[in-house]
Amino acid sequence: MTPVPEHPQLRQRVEQDLAGLKALDPKQHSQISYILGEGYKITGDKEAEKAAQAMDQRQGAGMSKAFAAMNEWSKKNPYPKPGDPGEKRKAYYEARLAATEEWIKLTGDDSFMMYQRVLALAELPERLDSELLAAIDKCFEMEKVRKSSVVSTPSPRSRIATLYVRRGIRLEQAPDLVREGLEAASKRVEEMDNDLLFTPDRKEGEEASLWGQKTFGWATVLDAYLQQKRFDKARDTIFEMERGLREWKTKVAGWEKKLESLPKDKPRDSGISRIETAVRNLPTDEAKYYEALAKLAAAENRKLDALGFYQTGLRLAKAASLEYLENQWRRKAQALWKELGGTTEGWQNWLEQLSAATSGTPSRPAFDRWTKMERSLPEFQVTDLAGRTWKKSSLAGKTTFVNLWATWCGPCREELPYLEKLYQRVKDRQDVVLVTLNLDDSIGGVEPFMQENKYTFPVLLAKEVIDSYLGSWSIPRNWVVDRAGVLRFEQTGFGRVDSEEWIKKMIEQIELVRGSL
Repeated sequence: MTPVPEHPQLRQRVEQDLAGLKALDPKQHSQISYILGEGYKITGDKEAEKAAQAMDQRQGAGMSKAFAAMNEWSKKNPYPKPGDPGEKRKAYYEARLAATEEWIKLTGDDSFMMYQRVLALAELPERLDSELLAAIDKCFEMEKVRKSSVVSTPSPRSRIATLYVRRGIRLEQAPDLVREGLEAASKRVEEMDNDLLFTPDRKEGEEASLWGQKTFGWATVLDAYLQQKRFDKARDTIFEMERGLREWKTKVAGWEKKLESLPKDKPRDSGISRIETAVRNLPTDEAKYYEALAKLAAAENRKLDALGFYQTGLRLAKAASLEYLENQWRRKAQALWKELGGTTEGWQNWLEQLSAATSGTPSRPAFDRWTKMERSLPEFQVTDLAGRTWKKSSLAGKTTFVNLWATWCGPCREELPYLEKLYQRVKDRQDVVLVTLNLDDSIGGVEPFMQENKYTFPVLLAKEVIDSYLGSWSIPRNWVVDRAGVLRFEQTGFGRVDSEEWIKKMIEQIELVRGSL
């Protein structure tokens, strides 16, 4: 509620409050260390903030500290790139494995951080299976004592089943683990029917999430049965996939009609976004069903059948621009072709037949997918971190790139370094402006966050404006607004891509809007 120019005085008051709060007895005031930590975050005192966090022994705060430690570690240790050598990848996961020891201590008996240890061990094939299994068993033991406060998708049980299949161990347990995970996820969706807090869109979004978990789980169960040569069970799994896909296509068809009926300027909340993703991913689901048929046929030595199934799957993948699946399945199909005695010329002819792509199959969008909006921005008056007042009229006559973010949002933090580079490219232009809308509830921590990361782009404190404009929302989110103040295109989410490619695509979208008026 305090104007930004008065924030320095307000921070001094916070410092005075902290001096008094620090004298309180933590044993008598169980939340005092958490409050101190939040206060030090506002004043930018990192050392005191760490000391306050170390003092806090409450279980809930322990998980917060563990996540903070994990995020801090991830910032200092970037994820290996696809082209990095194996040694670099190994070093990354060895370091992450060592870091999990601290995270586990911070959370006490919550199994989530032990699960992080399991995932790190799974990426180190040179480690003994016994070490991985010991961590998995410990994870299950902790789960029995106390259910984790973190819900992850796919469920840890499904992911652990996948690890069993990948390592070829405990294969007989994998199907049951997947089913237990799916039952728990299905129960959560069913409970939403009796919960008035969940809107229909949110419920449909959770159904879409559950479908993704089902397809992930079925693929794991199928591979487990194929490795055990239990072909009858594998066939039952494919029948289950077929029934599920048939029902899912009917549901998605209804969602397609619903999406078509939505106004172009209707904001997309998280539920609607999941529905849109489900519609876009239907070609992938169909293609993967044919991959499952091909796998079973190849395992049963029905190579001609497998080749036919791969051809159908490749047609679907090609029509939907699923290049990563095309490349993978083309190699498998070519291996079958050679095993059957096929010639190189015949193989090339077989490939040419794939040009007859399946009609009516939508193309899969790339990371730079934009949704056309055509929605006027509301009138607003907000302040940025520098104390400058911004209004809608401040953007008039310029093409505006807008990023919506918060300090607590993981994908936002991944995108912000890209955004800073984009800002440096466009900040001197007279026809383009880049601003960001921060959506933190506690704005006191925003300026220290900006200083710590050396970000210089404008930050408008606009949560109330966005709450009113969008209602429910998800972030990160990018907008391109034309010179008349009309939101023309929107992009939600962030996927890890090359920064130069990301910047190029953003500038292309800016130029598209700039040249349209």
